[in-house]
Amino acid sequence: MEWGTKIGIFFACSTLPLYISGLVPACVKVEDIQEYWRLSPAEFSAKAGTPIGPGVWISALGQSDNLAALPVLFFCVLPIVAYGAMFPGTIKSRDRLYALFMLAEIALIILAFIGFV
Repeated sequence: MEWGTKIGIFFACSTLPLYISGLVPACVKVEDIQEYWRLSPAEFSAKAGTPIGPGVWISALGQSDNLAALPVLFFCVLPIVAYGAMFPGTIKSRDRLYALFMLAEIALIILAFIGFV
């Protein structure tokens, strides 16, 4: 978990300079971002010309402002990996309630990722 946190922080710190510098094209330019702060998702989508919906952000990862989703995704996957490593030991020790909570949290993370929750 510690190495994963360090990798995630590195990714999070490396995406912001890409956005600010303009090296990678952005959906919303840095100088225009204040115009979008108070908009609802539907208003933002209409003004920026971006689609909304589950999984749509994956197609927008080529834009630097959307690239910030990768560290968030990484931090969401990290607990799944950790639980996956702990799950066999939990089953072996017959701690079924903890195993059930682990599975429920994994399911919730996956449902949130696909936009269901």
